[in-house]
Amino acid sequence: DETYKATSVTEIRSNDDVYVERVDTLNDLGEVVDTEYRVEIPGAVITAERVGTIFGSTIGRRLAGDNPFAQIAVGTVLGSIGSSVGEVIDNLVWLEDLSLGDAIEEAFQNFGPDVAAAGLGAVTSYLVGEAI
Repeated sequence: DETYKATSVTEIRSNDDVYVERVDTLNDLGEVVDTEYRVEIPGAVITAERVGTIFGSTIGRRLAGDNPFAQIAVGTVLGSIGSSVGEVIDNLVWLEDLSLGDAIEEAFQNFGPDVAAAGLGAVTSYLVGEAI
């Protein structure tokens, strides 16, 4: 069983756009036993809507199995649902004086067109990927 003695941080890149550092965890002998990279982008915001899209489409692809067309269909629908749920959260966090009902209505008002646009994008990406 190794005990960790220290962490060594090395700055790799730093400017106004991005800060990257390498973090090495060292054991009692000073040997590197784990390495991770940390990236910070000042001012970058990851919204709940984006997180919902990522989780929804990933879960959809997993549920669909090996069938690429089912992956596109299920991933698109669940990605759009995740996006809308995330948008509800964003609306409640960032828009003052908005009720839960209004936040839900705002987020899901364009659900159909959003699913269609996401589906078209997914099909196009798949076809281009297959052609190349």
